[in-house]
Amino acid sequence: MADSHIDLCDRDALRAYYKELVKRREKAYMYPLNTEHSLPIKFRPHPPGIGESSRPLPPFAINGGSYNLDIAYAILPFRHEKQLSQIWVADVCSSAKPTQSLGKVILKIVQPSLLPLLNLDTEFDEYLRPWEVSMSEDEAYKELKSLQGSTVPYYYGMHTAIMPNEEDADILVMEYVEGKSLEDWLSERPEHTKPEDLGDKDA
Repeated sequence: MADSHIDLCDRDALRAYYKELVKRREKAYMYPLNTEHSLPIKFRPHPPGIGESSRPLPPFAINGGSYNLDIAYAILPFRHEKQLSQIWVADVCSSAKPTQSLGKVILKIVQPSLLPLLNLDTEFDEYLRPWEVSMSEDEAYKELKSLQGSTVPYYYGMHTAIMPNEEDADILVMEYVEGKSLEDWLSERPEHTKPEDLGDKDA
């Protein structure tokens, strides 16, 4: 996990870590993640889903191995310092056929320098450590193992990759499922302003 080696009981170490995060953040602003980047990832073979309603796994998930995740587009890029993660869609590509997509995945990226910074004037116990964010997400997805592939997307594990600012980040990789966002769903439906539109004829 990114930066998990930091000694939380050493205030001097945390102050030094704060200065390091500030430097990394400045560099992250200069070199943000974008569609020109590719992240190397090694997948472990994923077991099939439980139940007849489970979606079939793509070959790269069944077989595991080393792949490149070519960044395709952002669902939730970095926008402000209160944000705990970035969410991107990426194409899975092999080194043998680097231009051929083997399928898409969702990347939830926890990048330490882009999380809320610790406040040196308050108790350090209140600081939300980057590895706590990624670990809690990882454990939550693992708890949903029996629902993966049907009710929730398949979870392909947590990985570490180097961001464009040369910083390690934790990346949670999930199945990409085609669907519509809430905004798209609402835009396809007319606005209801009368009670009868909602089925209440007696109103």
